Amino acid sequence: MADAPPIHPLRQRMIEDMTLRGLNSASQKTYLRAVRACCSHLRRRPEELTAACASSCG
Repeated sequence: MADAPPIHPLRQRMIEDMTLRGLNSASQKTYLRAVRACCSHLRRRPEELTAACASSCG
C-alpha cells in the first residue's frame, strides 16, 4: 500500500487548534471544507489568505 500524502503544516495546525477547542470531527471536516471552498472561490492558496480575503467568502 502506498504511503498517504503528507498533510500540509497549515492544515495540521488548523486540525490541532480545532481539536484543542473541542470541535468534533464532523465540525472539523466542515471547517476544512469551508476553507477549501473559500480558497477555490478566491483562487488563492490557504497560506495566501488574509482576514480581509476570508471575510469576503462569508
